[in-house]
Amino acid sequence: MRQLVVPQLRGPVQWRFVAKDGADLPASQVRDEPGQLRIDVGETYDFLWTPEAGDYELRVVTTFDQGVGAFPLQAPGPHTAVGRIVLR
Repeated sequence: MRQLVVPQLRGPVQWRFVAKDGADLPASQVRDEPGQLRIDVGETYDFLWTPEAGDYELRVVTTFDQGVGAFPLQAPGPHTAVGRIVLR
């Protein structure tokens, strides 16, 4: 399980969800939502976002489900990778 977050100081940015797994969404399913997402292996998503000037951080948190086949005894702890973006 991975969590992707694009936060600003005020919280996650707003982005527009437009496609999943390589297929455009029907117009009725296109929506604006907070810039955070939980995904599983093999999933892809497309979002549109127009940034304003400011500091942004791209945070990806990776966790492993306890007890699944790959980690039957003890799953590794969560891992967080953070990248910083400054737009002027």
